[in-house]
Amino acid sequence: MRDYPSYPSVTAVVREVVKHAGNGVPAKQVADTVGLPYQTFMAQLGRRSGHKLDADLLLPLMQITDCCAPLELMAVEMGGVFVPLPDARHPVWTVQRQCMDSVKRFGDLMQRVAEAMEDGSIDEGERHEILRCGRETQVAILSLLHVVEREAKKQRAPGPMQRIEGPVSRWSAR
Repeated sequence: MRDYPSYPSVTAVVREVVKHAGNGVPAKQVADTVGLPYQTFMAQLGRRSGHKLDADLLLPLMQITDCCAPLELMAVEMGGVFVPLPDARHPVWTVQRQCMDSVKRFGDLMQRVAEAMEDGSIDEGERHEILRCGRETQVAILSLLHVVEREAKKQRAPGPMQRIEGPVSRWSAR
């Protein structure tokens, strides 16, 4: 058996998300929504009596509670970051409009960095502002890529079968 490092408990994070849902959905309603008796559901979240949380419930639980903390934990533990795309914010933006937003936000970020460096150092407040602008810039760029993908999908010729190119080509039903 391979020796793995110790990881934080995703189930413990899910338990906290369910017990203290930021959107106010009570744990009993969450259990009802996923189709489990409340006691069984809480036993799974508490990992009591040999109960284990079904991994297939992770996505519905995050959607019901409107909280991505488990996904954020997994991303950090894997050396990454989870950045939700605000698709609903501007669902009709064009590629050009999203490009302009990305460039504007990048310019704002560079301005904050330049202003912070005027005195030769970055204080804590400036650091927070740079990080905030940086995250907004990342989201804008990722949103741009999302809009590009959305537009590319719209422009593909409709058909019952589409060839998927890769190391081993295969056919996929559309």
